[in-house]
This record gives sequence, C-alpha cells and structure tokens, in this order.
Amino acid sequence: MSAQSTPVYEPIRQEASASKKLLAKLANGAIAGITGVSIIYPLDIVKTRLQNQRPLSNGKLPYSGVYDCMKQIVARDGLKGLYRGLIPNLIGITPEKAIKLAVNDSMRGYFARKNNTSIEKISLISGMIAGGVAGFCQVIATNPMEIVKIQLQIATQPSVQASAIAASSTINSTISPKVSMPIGKYSTVASMPSNVTAIGIVKNLGIRGLYKGTLATLMRDVPFSIIFFPLATLNTSIIQSFFFSQPLSESKNSKPNFGSVFLGSLISGVIAAVAVTPADVIKTRLQAGWKNSNSSHKETIYTV
Repeated sequence: MSAQSTPVYEPIRQEASASKKLLAKLANGAIAGITGVSIIYPLDIVKTRLQNQRPLSNGKLPYSGVYDCMKQIVARDGLKGLYRGLIPNLIGITPEKAIKLAVNDSMRGYFARKNNTSIEKISLISGMIAGGVAGFCQVIATNPMEIVKIQLQIATQPSVQASAIAASSTINSTISPKVSMPIGKYSTVASMPSNVTAIGIVKNLGIRGLYKGTLATLMRDVPFSIIFFPLATLNTSIIQSFFFSQPLSESKNSKPNFGSVFLGSLISGVIAAVAVTPADVIKTRLQAGWKNSNSSHKETIYTV
C-alpha cells in the first residue's frame, strides 16, 4: 500500500518542497535587500542629488562632488538628512525583491523543465530572458517606491533654476503646503517645506502619478536584470571552482557556498549597475520633475 501510494504523493511532496525553498529564498532576498539599502542609503541620496543637480542662479552647480554633497546635506539637515526617505524605500524593497526573485525563479524553472536540465545549467539566453522578464515585472513595485524616495531625497536640495522644476499635472495647486510634494506648487526645491511626507506625496500624485517615468525605470531595470542574473550564476560557478576548488557540479547538492554567491553577486551587481547608470540618470531626472508632459514617452525622449 505504501509502495503504491508513494508515486501518487511524490509530485505533491516535490511541489511543497519547491514552495518552501522559494519562500526561504524570498525571505532571504527581503532581508538582504533591507540590510543592503540601510547600509548604502547615504550614498544613494548623494547619487540622487548629484544626478538631479542643476545650475544655481550664478551658473555654478550646487555640489562639486560626492564629499561636498554629503557635507552640505549634513550641514543643512544633520546626519538624519542622509537617511531622508529611507522608510518608504524599506517598505517597498520587500515586494520588489519578492516579485523579481519569484519571477526569475519561475522562468528559470520553466526553461530547465523545457530543456530537461537543472536550473543552474540553463543556457545563457534562457537566463537573460528570465532576468529580463523579472526586471519587467518588478517595476509594478519599483516605480512607486522610487518616485516617493526621490521626491523625499530632493525635498531639501538647494535652489536651482525655477524653470528646471516642472509642475506635475497630477498635483492640485490648492493642496495644503504640509502635504505638498516637491514639484508642482513650489518654484524651487528650496522653497518647499522640509516636513514633506511620503503619505503627502502619495496623496498628491495618485496612482497614475506614482508610475511617472515607468518607461525610464524599465530602461534601467530590464537591462540590469538581463545582465545581473546570468552573470551572477556564471561568476558564482567560476569563483566556486577557482577559489574553493569545488566545481559547482561536484559540490554537495550542486549548491554553491555563501562566499561564492556573495562575491559572484557583488561583482555582477557592480557591472550591471555601471552599465545602466545612464538610464538611471534619465529616470531620476524624470521622477524629480525635470519635464512635465502627459506622455511618458515624450518625457523620456526630452530628458535624453
């Protein structure tokens, strides 16, 4: 009886095991995302302000570099200024990572089954497609998180030319200044209230406004995932073999150790980030309010 029933329940056991592994991976991804964002956030706010800076009335740029930008933020807002907008980012990073990892794993699993191989051994093209689809799907969570974060990060940025701050068509000019977002009501960043909140930004933008610059976000996230995921797999395998003298195919359960995964992902992340930096600059400037238009396509072309 037991021997006959085992084949019947085996697919169920395998599915349950796969679900547990996916949940564990999503949890690890969320923890890693939250930890990573918390550590590098000061650099992220500096990056945003450098990408968004425009000439002052005297023709000079507000910041001369990374250190000068960080020094000005601390001088104006204190150390807490380096973490302005962190909470919305932490809230948004969990669903973003969940979508990205779940879709990527699902796509890689599909290609593995289709080609009767393991997930680790799918072709480079299959890995790139899986990563691209994951990057595309994650934008549903990424774009709202990014636009709220960016608006909070630039809320106390020094004055720039009034014409550079375009009014958002989604903002009602009669909204109380206490909940006004950093574009629309105020002609310069410096004239905006320092107590602008994430809730106020969301209320002012609405659902449509939260997806401002979606095309630019896709231009960044899809190529990033296309580069990152297959490259991370390749780098992890190389590092596992070269540094630990334990080829991935021969290691226990064909799983790389933590060191291989960490270094492989780190190297791949740096390469992918450098590759998509131009798209990231475009996205930042769009979502910071450089151009006001009803068409995301027109906005993107204008910003380029």
